[in-house]
Amino acid sequence: MSATSCTWRLQRFANDSAERPGPPERRIMTAPETDRQARLTALALGELDEATARRVEAEIAGDPAARNEVERIRQTAHLLGDALRSDPDPAPNPQLRRAVEQELQRRRGLQSLWILLFLRRHAQAAVLLLTLSLILVVSSMTIAHRIAPDVAVGKGIFKATLFPRRLAGPRPLIDPVGATATAPFLAAREHPSCVVPIEVTDASFALLRHQLRRRRLPAPAAVQVEQLVNHFRYDDPAPRDGRAVNASVEVASCPWQSGHRLVRIGVRGRPAPETTRPPARIVFVIDARSSASPDRLPLMVRAMRALQNDLDQDDRIAIITAGEESTLLLPSSAPTDPAAVMAVGSLGRIARNGPASTKTGIRDAYVAARDQRADDGANRIVLVTDGDVERAGSLRRWLRVVEANRDQDIALSVLGFGIGSLSSGLGELADRGGGRYFFVDSVAESQRAMSRLLTPSAPIAEEVHLRVRFHRRTVSAYRWIGYDRRPSSERPFGADAVLSASMPPDHRFTALFEVVPQTSARVGDAMLTVEVAYRDTATGQHERVKQTVVDGGGAFESSSSDLRFAAALAMFGRTLIGVDPEGLTGYDRALAIAGSAAAGADETARRQLLDMIRVARRLQEPGTVGR
Repeated sequence: MSATSCTWRLQRFANDSAERPGPPERRIMTAPETDRQARLTALALGELDEATARRVEAEIAGDPAARNEVERIRQTAHLLGDALRSDPDPAPNPQLRRAVEQELQRRRGLQSLWILLFLRRHAQAAVLLLTLSLILVVSSMTIAHRIAPDVAVGKGIFKATLFPRRLAGPRPLIDPVGATATAPFLAAREHPSCVVPIEVTDASFALLRHQLRRRRLPAPAAVQVEQLVNHFRYDDPAPRDGRAVNASVEVASCPWQSGHRLVRIGVRGRPAPETTRPPARIVFVIDARSSASPDRLPLMVRAMRALQNDLDQDDRIAIITAGEESTLLLPSSAPTDPAAVMAVGSLGRIARNGPASTKTGIRDAYVAARDQRADDGANRIVLVTDGDVERAGSLRRWLRVVEANRDQDIALSVLGFGIGSLSSGLGELADRGGGRYFFVDSVAESQRAMSRLLTPSAPIAEEVHLRVRFHRRTVSAYRWIGYDRRPSSERPFGADAVLSASMPPDHRFTALFEVVPQTSARVGDAMLTVEVAYRDTATGQHERVKQTVVDGGGAFESSSSDLRFAAALAMFGRTLIGVDPEGLTGYDRALAIAGSAAAGADETARRQLLDMIRVARRLQEPGTVGR
């Protein structure tokens, strides 16, 4: 089959799968249409040389339908590759291997005996000796072949095609977190504006780090690019002139798509005053259900002991356990009180004896938090759980309790221990409670989470929403990186869409957009308008920050380290998901860019990312088995 025929069949499959639920409509295509479809498919699969690829990209630069078609083909290729890679490991265990080998040897012995008897009775048939001997040779050669596993070979879309002797790589974690496909570009003429939620967890980054430490790749569905980007801190300027919120924007060329522009929008809240730390008032709700794994309790105890060491006599903690009943294990106490020290130490011996009464535990925690509330302090409730509550059908009840008891000055955060906490709605629970969700898989991560609990809990702004309006005269289409993988019902576009949230002190958020300029766009033209609306909690006044962004034609190489590092994270995520046709080269480019942009507000963490990219690349190399 010719390459054109193969790619054309794949293109028809993509169109039929993505657009028509019923039988495809038969239509005879003209020769120019067939050639165009073949070129688009070859572009999507990375089969064109660099010069031809640039020429085809230039041809479709002003055609959103063609770009969406290319994206659909890439998605289909990615799904096909996932399907082929998802087969279980075919390699037999040693006992089965020996049994198969013995059976094949027995059959070969019977074949040899039959040949000898045949030759003894029919000497005149000696002419057949050579032929039958060849049969024996082939039989002996195929024993090793028949008991060997298969090997995945090839490049591009065929990298997961199964040939004899496949070698299964490390199985990804199957954890249904979010959608897997990347949505097409949105035409600016049809969707000129969108509202960007400023609340985002970094749980996807924590999961990725957790899996790579264990030499496993996460499932593509678990990779949320916007969460990878927002795990890190960026040097966005703080608000001035008494404002509570500020937004900054930078535009440069897109490193993975020639002719496209990359836009980074950074939002930052007003920092807390640089005075002594405000008093902390923390109520812990410990999930003591039977499903809680004992090996997670020591990590939890170490985390709480570390927090105790950071607290002083002006702070207060309380502990509620949620087992069959909600129990107040420790009333409000100073962290150094003997009762507090003993209570934290006893958590490692919690009796896990039944379903959780966490709904009651959270309600009791709000009562305890109000009793020990401190003005302008860090008033928090911290739920410590493994996340199995969703499987127990309790999450909706938890959300209702939080909605009924939420308090502006009391933030509810969640510490999730274990993979189960990532596939639940605990992030939504923390959002509803005005706090944050942390996935804890190490002592270092637990200390990082605990340190954030000591910051003031009262928001500096409420009813915050960020709107981006694209100028249709200069923008043909755009894609919101990260959120483009969510269902269309969850992506807020249009003039009436509103996603408001509260913002704690020094909150930082980054959004990335990939923009396709109009062919008539020129350097210096206005590209988009960014608008942040909010209510300042200090004054009670509604404020609005508005900025029109001009594309100065800047090159990616000369952009800020923050934009380049965020782009490297996006490239890393795209390669993990499989939407980057460059494959392993995508890791190499992400590593090079991240390395050049590691210096910044979060340099130590940025350096750690380089090791993660290297590990992911090794795991995805052909023939790698969990090393």
